Amino acid sequence: MSCVYTVSQNLSRRSNYWRALTLSTSTLGSLVSYWANRLGVDDDAFDRTGVTVGSADEGGIQMFQRGETLIVGVSEPHVVAVRKRFTDCDSSVVTEENALRRRFDSLGTVTAVFGPTFYGYADEGSFVPVASDARLLTEDDATAYEQFRTKVPNEEWENGGPEFNPGRIVGLFDDDELIAAAGYTVWDDFLAHIAVVVHPNHRGKGHGRSVVSRATEQALSDGLLPQYRTSDEWPWSVALAESLGFERFVTATLVRLE
Repeated sequence: MSCVYTVSQNLSRRSNYWRALTLSTSTLGSLVSYWANRLGVDDDAFDRTGVTVGSADEGGIQMFQRGETLIVGVSEPHVVAVRKRFTDCDSSVVTEENALRRRFDSLGTVTAVFGPTFYGYADEGSFVPVASDARLLTEDDATAYEQFRTKVPNEEWENGGPEFNPGRIVGLFDDDELIAAAGYTVWDDFLAHIAVVVHPNHRGKGHGRSVVSRATEQALSDGLLPQYRTSDEWPWSVALAESLGFERFVTATLVRLE
């Protein structure tokens, strides 16, 4: 399904929290419209102080925090109950796991809490590319890719391993050995959700940054908005994104219920 996300009419009066970003007005407006639609709220919810709860199917209770604004998307049967669990002054609870478990355990067993999570975006104006030998992979790179896959622990691959998609996935080689890869999946013909993995023996040398930079360049060329999502518990990953011009749009937490 192709979706069009228009610029919010409230950008001219957005808070300093928004104006501190270098993302364009058009990009910010499109992001607000996209996520407001997904979380079941109106665009103005991103400008309100306090909590707004909407109906959404995000695989649990999805919370987006930005400054003093908290937006919560939850399945329709739980909307009223979740609204009762918030007040206009407690948006900081999004980062407190134990408080979240206590708050929602009456809705069902809390099976997992993911977050706080960095949601960052880069557009043509904010993107800061780096030069490297990273390139798009082709069908001829399939064997090198499979060999690379065997060197990365399964859990790490599940969290960040990109699918082999010739012409869209980016790789960096050391001689004939693939040592880093980044790619993206397309969300709603709008976002390019980036994934990146680096060979365990080649980390800490900027290789992840190189392939993410090239993947970001490709996404922008394809008319998509690059998205980089990572846990705030991994500051090196957040730093990688920010060094390339990805700017924090929100801090998110997802609570899964049984």
